[in-house]
Amino acid sequence: HILLLTFALATLQFSDQYVPQTADSCPECVEVAYPMLVSIWVYMIAAILILPFWCILMLLWCKLQLDRWMELSVRHLNGELRNTLQPNSSFGEQLSLSS
Repeated sequence: HILLLTFALATLQFSDQYVPQTADSCPECVEVAYPMLVSIWVYMIAAILILPFWCILMLLWCKLQLDRWMELSVRHLNGELRNTLQPNSSFGEQLSLSS
């Protein structure tokens, strides 16, 4: 949780020169001439805040899916091994018949 909080707080540290200005405070700024830049900036900041958390959640989901798959595979292999090692298994009978 500390790592997530560190990423979130690191993205919020902006100097005043990197925050879009209004027409009243800076009439010669480029974002006043092109207001669409402010919308793009807002969407990029939203992506910076959301994507790290989303990626971590997807990695955890993938890990849980792989753990579940691995558990099912090992359980199936363990069952096959137990059936093979049983003294009354059909594999043992096949060996005795072929000798």
